[in-house]
Amino acid sequence: MSHDDGYALWPFGLRLQSDVNPGFTQELQEITVGADAAIQPDGSPAPGAVDRTLLRQELVALMKRAHRGTVREIEYEVVREGDRVVELKYPRPGNLQGWHYRLYVGAPDGRFADWLVWLVASRKPDSTLSKIWDLIQNEHVTAAVARLKVWIVARMADRSGC
Repeated sequence: MSHDDGYALWPFGLRLQSDVNPGFTQELQEITVGADAAIQPDGSPAPGAVDRTLLRQELVALMKRAHRGTVREIEYEVVREGDRVVELKYPRPGNLQGWHYRLYVGAPDGRFADWLVWLVASRKPDSTLSKIWDLIQNEHVTAAVARLKVWIVARMADRSGC
């Protein structure tokens, strides 16, 4: 599948069903409109309320494009196969005042292939500004995988009548 701008679109197709982990909702709030006013990792001043609101809108727009199957390949990376977890990247490529924003979403196969499960909303400092960026990212991926496993087990129990 390709797009007019020459970038391939993500291979997970149209996914009309959605579920949101409660932690995701809180995290999205914390990294956008609720972000603290500390100096940014790159030393720039913290963005104002309007900029934080615009950031949230951009991330939500990225989520909507994921459901439509129109995320470009430079905007995502599969971070776990099997019970698939995908990392959506904003901005792409690069950072925003020293931050990389990431949305982790489950894109299961099989009987749940029409679902996207929003798992973790996060940010990490750019690798040039932090020595522990990879540890932070690994924690986010681990949390996303755990949340997806819980979601799958709950759905299977619902379908089996347990």
